[in-house]
Amino acid sequence: MKKMIIILFVSLFASCSDDDSNDQNNLESLVGNWNVTAMNKENGENLLIQCTNGELPSYTFTNNNELNTQLYIGSASTVGPCQSEIVFYNYEYNPTSKIITITNASPNSSNSEYKTEIIEMTDNRFKTRYISGNVQLQTTVTNFTTVFERQ
Repeated sequence: MKKMIIILFVSLFASCSDDDSNDQNNLESLVGNWNVTAMNKENGENLLIQCTNGELPSYTFTNNNELNTQLYIGSASTVGPCQSEIVFYNYEYNPTSKIITITNASPNSSNSEYKTEIIEMTDNRFKTRYISGNVQLQTTVTNFTTVFERQ
């Protein structure tokens, strides 16, 4: 009886394996057009700019490590008019650590880095947590999270 239980346990264990073909943490899963639908501090306080026209910041991650963004300058506490800014960055994604490192694309910009970690990811949605750094027009509140939804 013991041998049968051990064999059953081993066969169950052996049949469970990692299926990397469904891995949501690879570069191909990140590439595409995304809208930012939520940004929150650890205490839940909203950080997402609320524009009168309902526009949301958008991020386009390319296969060649370019990150093209349309960001908005306005207020997170009240709905109002917003100013649109198009900003270009470069990025690197490490699927092992799930960290996205963003740098300024302009050669005249500083060599600053901005790091954020993917903490949840599906085909049409991912959530990040800010780690460190500072680049043009990116929020830098300790441990804040951002939700991206595929356009």
